[in-house]
Amino acid sequence: EDVVAHRREHHGRVGRQADRLGSGETGGVAWFIGRLEGRRYESIDQVTAEIGQRFLKTAGKLRPRLGTFQMEVRTGREPKPASFGEVTGQLVQGIAGELSECLEAVGSPEQVSEAHSARIRAKRLRYLLEPVSRRVAGAKTLVGRLKQLQDLLGQAHDMQVIVQEIESSLTALSKGASDRPLAARPGLEALRHLASEEAGVSFARFQAEWSHDRAARFLSRTDELGRTLAGSMPAEGESSLTRTGMREGNGKPVSNGQSSSHGSPVYSQSVAGR
Repeated sequence: EDVVAHRREHHGRVGRQADRLGSGETGGVAWFIGRLEGRRYESIDQVTAEIGQRFLKTAGKLRPRLGTFQMEVRTGREPKPASFGEVTGQLVQGIAGELSECLEAVGSPEQVSEAHSARIRAKRLRYLLEPVSRRVAGAKTLVGRLKQLQDLLGQAHDMQVIVQEIESSLTALSKGASDRPLAARPGLEALRHLASEEAGVSFARFQAEWSHDRAARFLSRTDELGRTLAGSMPAEGESSLTRTGMREGNGKPVSNGQSSSHGSPVYSQSVAGR
């Protein structure tokens, strides 16, 4: 998940809650939003540093490999490669199973990490189904349900994280983190109450829409669709390179003399980069 984007979303949710506070409570909210902004900039610096390190490490591995392009075409009786539908179906079944386990683990609004894990699985499953939603019956309906699940879990998760942030801020106030702790505390306590209330409402909606029976029916339909994709969806058209070897101008295959494990020749070509 994008840490910086989450910080920005939390900021927006706090701003919407602040509209419900009284005039004497806004000072604490302003201090809290400032604290969130500071944390967001810290996250940006941390993420930027981490990405830079990972880029340098990956670039060091890729540069030598990108200097040469190699392609290998087998002309013997090789096992037929899995189709797009087969691979998608298997992935759908696997992630649906993971989502089932994650949903069972979410039993209260306070289980933030469990709700986050369930939301991530729902997003992955939606991304798998969206490309086939126009061609496979029932997929579009499942995608819609997954979007709803993401929204419910996302709101409950975000509000609970905000509650934790507020509690951390109240602790910081008690240790002298602000020059006006008495002025900030009423607003933070009121905001915590509103955030806890909204987290509870969101979680209640999640439970109502994704009760054990409803979740079981959804996951059953998803698994059935995955089986359909894996077993009966027409194979994607094969590339001309998987059906024929590379040929010279006279139409004869170019062989490098290698043989596959089945005894059939293997044709390959390497092109060195400049």
